[in-house]
Amino acid sequence: TSPRFDCTMSAPPSPELERVEPVWRRHDARLALPCTGSDVEVISIFEAFWLDPALGRPLLKRGLARRRVRGAADVTLDYAALASAMRPVVSDFEDLLFGQPHRVLRQLAVAAELTCSNADDERGTRRSLPSSSSSTATAVAAAAGGPLTIRLERVAPEMALANLRASTIGRLASVRASVTRVGPVKPLVEAATFRCAKCGCVADAPKTFEDGVYEPPTRCPSAAVGAEDDGGSGGCKSRSFELDRRSARTVDVQRIRIQQRYDQTASGGGGAPPEDDAGRMPRTLDVELVGSNLVESCVPGDVVIVSGVVRSLNADVASGRHDRRALQKSVFLLYLEAVGLYNVTRRDSTSSDDERSSSRLALVRELVASIPVERRAAALVHSLCPSILGQLPAKLGLLLGLFSGRGGLASGGDDEVDHGDGRVGGDDGEDDDDAE
Repeated sequence: TSPRFDCTMSAPPSPELERVEPVWRRHDARLALPCTGSDVEVISIFEAFWLDPALGRPLLKRGLARRRVRGAADVTLDYAALASAMRPVVSDFEDLLFGQPHRVLRQLAVAAELTCSNADDERGTRRSLPSSSSSTATAVAAAAGGPLTIRLERVAPEMALANLRASTIGRLASVRASVTRVGPVKPLVEAATFRCAKCGCVADAPKTFEDGVYEPPTRCPSAAVGAEDDGGSGGCKSRSFELDRRSARTVDVQRIRIQQRYDQTASGGGGAPPEDDAGRMPRTLDVELVGSNLVESCVPGDVVIVSGVVRSLNADVASGRHDRRALQKSVFLLYLEAVGLYNVTRRDSTSSDDERSSSRLALVRELVASIPVERRAAALVHSLCPSILGQLPAKLGLLLGLFSGRGGLASGGDDEVDHGDGRVGGDDGEDDDDAE
């Protein structure tokens, strides 16, 4: 049977930890997670998975090729294919992924980055990866613009917005909904270096902002050094710092709003809306898109499948208040931090045009064949704007203008071209009750 993992397992030998930890820390830009012994062991299992020619290697090759083409540090994987390939390796992979999405996705990403960086490792199978993928981790990240990120598309099962409750916070969820609002793309500062305004000391490592919250340092970097040299009383005491804007590392971020679909019940399936939703406004949810592969991936009106981690935000902070009183409120709003977005509308629209045209033409021919010849004109008139009752002469004129106009002059010299205002063949625009 395939193994099961526990995040509280004992630490492995230090050489393996030293190999994994530097790459792990590169992924700490927005969410700092400690690298535990269990993480190192699971990463080694995932490395073997990515190297297996029958399981993970084809998925990684396709993801890396797609990343290079799109010029981003994202490796987009189909969830169904990943879950199916992972079952022989980790039996409870799906449970772990839904329960701890941030940690499992980082383990997959670190393993993929290590797999690409260690082409000359003692494991000979790694040399069979494409030469373009067998660069160092630093080179891969530099070419892609950052550490590798695993993106998941079409995660199943899908949930209804009504089922996103407090119990789902921190878990992976997938929803199918319509996009109703798309905000502008903004730069989000992930990390930056600060300089002490008094002594000019600069920290060796940049300051990272977890969850996008801007927090400058609270003490000068020289304070610790001075305290050690002077027996605990020296060092700079300044708490004023200047941001080095040139050192800021930013990422694109965009916020969209999605709305439940009317054919989606509370259980996530199709059909009529549930009874408890009758007469109420459709449910909506904000989604945060981070990364160049996610922003600008949809427009209002698109139907999307968003996979992400359910997060919470202080209601007053979400409305723009940041004072102490607002931070003391205990009411929070749910939003989705996307880890993947599948645009159903765009993918369907890029299907074969010839196939869709053939099916539509066959449907039109079947419809025409079912209507008697003497009733076809009346059927066309009544099918034009059926929501507008009556106005049959106007509808007939519009149809004649659309389908019967021709350029040039008739033999008698009368202009028979559509005049563009509903008059055809010299019609003066007066209503004719006998047009039907």
